[in-house]
Amino acid sequence: MSEPVALAQLAAMVPDHEVRILDMRLEEDVELNRVLLEFQPDLVGTTSMTTDCYQAKAVLEAAKGTLGPGCFTIVGGHHPTLSPADFEADCVDAIALGEGEETFEELVAHLAAGKPFDALHAIDGLRFRDATNAWVTTEKRKQNRDLDSFPPPARHLVRRRPGDYFFMTAGPMASISTSRGCSFDCNFCAIWEFYERKTRFLSAEAICDRLEQIEERVVFFLDDNFLTNRTRLGQLCDEIERRGIKKYYATQGRTDFIADNPELMKRLRDAGLIMVLSGYESNEEHGLEYLLKRTTVEKNRRAAEIMQELGIISTGIFMVRQDFSEEDFDRLYAHINELGVAIPLVSILTPLPGTQLYRERYEELLTTDARFFDLLHSVLPTKLPRERFYEKFAAQRDSVWASVRKGALPAVRKRPAFFLHTFGGALRWLKKRSAYFSIVRDPGSHLRDELGTIPVGITVENAPLRARPGPAAPVPLSASPSLVQLRVARAEGPAQHVLSVSEAVTAADPVVVIPSASSPRSKRQVHDAPFHDDPREFLARLRAFVRSHPAVNHPLLTRLVHVPFTREDHKILGLQHHAVVGLHTRCLEQLLPRACGSEARVWILEALLHEHEGAGREVHVARHREYLLAAGASDAEALDTPLHAHVTAFVRAQLELCTNEPFLVGLGAVGPGHEWSVPPMFSFVVRGLSRVGFTSDELDYFHRCVRRPERQEAWLEHALVCCADGHEAQAQIYEGTAAALDAWARLWTGVQRKMVRWRQPANLHVRSQSAHGRYDEGKELTLRQFSRELVPRRMLPTA
Repeated sequence: MSEPVALAQLAAMVPDHEVRILDMRLEEDVELNRVLLEFQPDLVGTTSMTTDCYQAKAVLEAAKGTLGPGCFTIVGGHHPTLSPADFEADCVDAIALGEGEETFEELVAHLAAGKPFDALHAIDGLRFRDATNAWVTTEKRKQNRDLDSFPPPARHLVRRRPGDYFFMTAGPMASISTSRGCSFDCNFCAIWEFYERKTRFLSAEAICDRLEQIEERVVFFLDDNFLTNRTRLGQLCDEIERRGIKKYYATQGRTDFIADNPELMKRLRDAGLIMVLSGYESNEEHGLEYLLKRTTVEKNRRAAEIMQELGIISTGIFMVRQDFSEEDFDRLYAHINELGVAIPLVSILTPLPGTQLYRERYEELLTTDARFFDLLHSVLPTKLPRERFYEKFAAQRDSVWASVRKGALPAVRKRPAFFLHTFGGALRWLKKRSAYFSIVRDPGSHLRDELGTIPVGITVENAPLRARPGPAAPVPLSASPSLVQLRVARAEGPAQHVLSVSEAVTAADPVVVIPSASSPRSKRQVHDAPFHDDPREFLARLRAFVRSHPAVNHPLLTRLVHVPFTREDHKILGLQHHAVVGLHTRCLEQLLPRACGSEARVWILEALLHEHEGAGREVHVARHREYLLAAGASDAEALDTPLHAHVTAFVRAQLELCTNEPFLVGLGAVGPGHEWSVPPMFSFVVRGLSRVGFTSDELDYFHRCVRRPERQEAWLEHALVCCADGHEAQAQIYEGTAAALDAWARLWTGVQRKMVRWRQPANLHVRSQSAHGRYDEGKELTLRQFSRELVPRRMLPTA
């Protein structure tokens, strides 16, 4: 996994502003919310590849929800440039098209000058909403600046911990980019289209200047095709030798270059080159021709031989096509073993957005859910039944060990110093490999991913054709009619090879957050000192605290809006939430006898009248069951589904606050902690459920949670004003509010883990990890078991 060099490059363009880079692939989800609250940035930006596009929008949704409309949000990168329509959302203020350095520099200067968000017409390379709220595109940003003229990436802003950035056993690993673009035009790749068929290079001197500033011994050159300019590579070898730089390098390059330049490859090896990732793609000439690779099987074979002779680790990518028969799979695996590629990676032919292949085969796509474009799922119909196709695909891990031995042993024998240097990373890699293999070796894992999106019985013989958009419209990558939650857990689960999936579901792309140095907007101090002599001012600050709390803008909630979950996923959400239904009523009943003032007592009675309207509090359970039924859950499942430990802990915590804590603490929990937080939280839920197709009647429970009676709201405000007389009383109200919100945040985290976990193999052991180490989430109980635990204490929420 590489460090976020692109964001460090952007940060280097604005040295006069305070910048933070947050790599959410390595953090707990709510760390984003914490940093937003503590740092109070004026600008939040994120980058996005195809599989991350929903998650990128969820990140910006969280930024807007936490900081309000005064925070400017922008997304850039590969996918936004090639499919900008996918990011035209309310939470996005602008989309950077193409290279972003100069665009970003000019944008920050514009905002620092206090100029409006909707007047960015003078900045090239942007798509934004103008004063009429219409999306407009500025002039195209030229991509011709000399790479040596850019400042080095601000790598000091990227937090590094042991094992964060690595390749296989090699780590810690640094990354730099020494060129941009590719001169080839493979039909499955959009790099050459992104860079307009141009390739620009960092000079050998500039590369070595940066290498000398890097402490890590292992460096990954991020170039899309490092092996392309013979003159530059020769100069780089000369400069590394002249300066005496002793490091190991890994990179990406074409096999035909390796085959045609064995002597230059030897020089690169002597300079420190240890690994090359290459696209071998196919074992057949016609397969390479179809992909427009402009190379041959023989060149692939010769490249593998040269790598073995030189002791360079060969990482090879191969593609299985949807027209494969069982024999085709077997022939590909036999060919890989014949080549002797040290690290063979087999992927599925995927028409990525922005590529020729996507435009050619758009009508055949079975889904446009971006997360399936991860090279591990077939978004095109297969010749074999999908079960058998994935069985043969999953067999790769046990079918190519001969290739691993043939390719890796020469490298171990000829480069022992490298393997001794990286020996410490072997244990870490083996742990990640074990978790990863438990997924990729399970063909059912792919089918579970597709449940609710791609019918298991679909093949090339019965697949429908997708209607093409009009001739003037771009080919979209938009939400499918029915969509899916992918399987991969956070960093505690699978390793790098499936991180793109993980980023799309349970982690974010790295985020850069910037407050303008000259911004007139002051930092909000609500979270440090909410108390005030005027109770109404205290309540105003408390409202701001609630609205920006990580629970109210939890990553799961923002993902519900942008990530296309299926009904099956929402069923998991409903089954976990069912234990909470009716809890608020029970808490109010526990609090009422201890009310210390008539105003508070009146509000509680008013709230209880609302809760008991119709058929009493059981009506909430009945309405929630209607939702569960629509999601496909039975009453038995509602009682016998194991609840995440955070869910049961939430129930205990809420009851404890209202039963054993001082009355004002309980009032803070059920008042601001519930009445002010539930409507915005559940509005996210309603938006997410509505996009899946749930009807208004099926969502009546959630609609009622969002719509709170104005009369009840007024009584709560009046009660809080009367009770919040003095800092001591305010402190208790604040304590209860904060405790309730913290419990909500943990509950959403638990629900999210359940929504991810249900698609994973049953034998996958996922260990939860926080930023401060591992922790035990506790024993899971079913609602039936949990009810028995609470009944003796007369604390059972209606279930």
